[in-house]
Amino acid sequence: MKGGEAMARMALDPRERFQELFAQDSYRVKLRHMALNDERSLTIDFLELSVFDEELAKGILTKSEDYLQYAASALKAQMRYEDAQYAEAVERFHVRVRGLPGKISIRNIGASHIEKLVAFDGIIVRATPVKPLLVEAVFQCKCGAENRVPQQGSFIRPPVRCESCGRTVGFDLIPEKSKFIDYQELRVQERPEDLPPGQLPRYVEVYLEDDLVDKARPGDRVTVTGIVRARPETLPGR
Repeated sequence: MKGGEAMARMALDPRERFQELFAQDSYRVKLRHMALNDERSLTIDFLELSVFDEELAKGILTKSEDYLQYAASALKAQMRYEDAQYAEAVERFHVRVRGLPGKISIRNIGASHIEKLVAFDGIIVRATPVKPLLVEAVFQCKCGAENRVPQQGSFIRPPVRCESCGRTVGFDLIPEKSKFIDYQELRVQERPEDLPPGQLPRYVEVYLEDDLVDKARPGDRVTVTGIVRARPETLPGR
């Protein structure tokens, strides 16, 4: 590749590069298949992505949340070309990545992996029932105005102030206008063959959302690919 072409590619927005990938014939077939089967997720192979664009592959590993969102945005944009009606009907598309270069062991997951995409093997030892998770809350102020607040985690965040009157208290949640997705927690433990001699198995909590829930059950051997999050410990009873 000539130097000018390389610089031009680097200057492109990551969303544009992802959409160029999804506009290839092989991916267009996959997108049409998604629409026909009412699917919301597209799985891409990491090696295939790195061959197409090394910068995108690097971004997936180092700025995982941002680049997965770029990919999801590009997926929705390309879906509008393949099936506009389906693209508008689905609020959230997802891009999943498989085949990361090198898996890590559960006991080696640490601070250096926080907010990065990793892959590891394990056995599911616990699975919670599927529950609704609030992702966008609609609150009504005393003045009658409705305020939308994106949510993250298990605690509901009210508006800082009303967008209409500036009030800072007195908001009522409107569940029927708020947005929820399915949510499930798994506990994934080290496999017996991966244990160092004389060591007890360690585990991690895995949080699944949307169309990933209810796909596996306790006893299943799995390869998990996901972003490592830091979650504060809570005291018993809180």
